[in-house]
Amino acid sequence: MTVDADAIGLAFPLYYAGLPNIVAQFVSKLKFDKPCYIFAVVSCGFPWSGYALHQLKWLLRKKRQQLSAGFYVKMVDNFLLHFDMPDAKAQEALYAEADAKLAAIIGYAGRREKNVERETAWFLYPSHPIYMPKLRQMDRFYTADENCNSCGVCQKVCPVNNIELKDGKPVWLHRCEFCQACIQYCPQKAIQWKNVTQKKGRYHYRGISDREIAKQKQM
Repeated sequence: MTVDADAIGLAFPLYYAGLPNIVAQFVSKLKFDKPCYIFAVVSCGFPWSGYALHQLKWLLRKKRQQLSAGFYVKMVDNFLLHFDMPDAKAQEALYAEADAKLAAIIGYAGRREKNVERETAWFLYPSHPIYMPKLRQMDRFYTADENCNSCGVCQKVCPVNNIELKDGKPVWLHRCEFCQACIQYCPQKAIQWKNVTQKKGRYHYRGISDREIAKQKQM
């Protein structure tokens, strides 16, 4: 993909202290005809930042580009395997803080200012290359229980088309990115991971529907 723009922005979640696989793959495919202003926004559930911006710098240097600005935005930690979802009040508090920081980020990007935030959890990065190759097989522990009504939402929201419906039930194809969109967006709360998620709440960002996610996949 050739970039013909004066500025581009990348927004993605922190994954095991680093970049998601599909983000790294996307950046690796970019081709640049000229230098441009590149900024990144990383959402994270941790109270501290990871090593994703350093990873992104490495990838861009290979293309003779630089990361001009990079920011972390604290959001709900929606990793169901380890955490339950906070209540609505706690979520709204996080959103208010995030909205304020995003307004500042928009200002930096609009003025083309250079500002890469210092990353404080670089010591976690060694775990990234260990866990990332394992993600594609994590879906072998997903199941759909008796509440599944064959609506197909899980298939529609999967960003890597890793789910097929067979006899009306989801089947995972082992190219998973473990984003957990399928489990979070299931309207029946029918998808489970091992015996960990049955009693936990579900989460997706306010105002973002499964239809919007499915539509983005078609762009």
